Amino acid sequence: MLSDRRSHRKRSKMRFESIYIAGHRGLVGSAVLRNLRKNGYDGILVRTRQQLDLRSQDDVRKFFFTARPRAVIVAAAKAGGIRANSEYPVEFLIDNLRIQNNLISASFESGVKKNCCFLGVPVFIRSLLLSRFRRNLSSQDLWNRPTNPMRSQRSLG
Repeated sequence: MLSDRRSHRKRSKMRFESIYIAGHRGLVGSAVLRNLRKNGYDGILVRTRQQLDLRSQDDVRKFFFTARPRAVIVAAAKAGGIRANSEYPVEFLIDNLRIQNNLISASFESGVKKNCCFLGVPVFIRSLLLSRFRRNLSSQDLWNRPTNPMRSQRSLG
């Protein structure tokens, strides 16, 4: 009976004066942006990489204290494709950790009410550690067989 009553209620939208979408040009961020616009949300804040370097703690803090977003959606990450991720795995990890940490920290410091993060870093770390682990094992080990580069690099990027 309780579930019947809930199904008849209309869900109310969460409303915020402003919502900042970090990474609005990427796959996840652009989908979120389209959905918010489709559902009539106003006050959506977006900044391109040229307008705001998310790796810079000072720039991110200045933006948050100036724009004062009430909600933040973190869908930003440095992406480079299979080859770039393979050649520079540590640089990608460091930049992506810096981006997420700056956004989360500035959200907290500036009083953001809601923060939603789409973070893929644990998969990246797992892949990085496994690749290091595999290199250090002896040739007798199971890991020493050829791997599919598409499969292993997909998890990095």
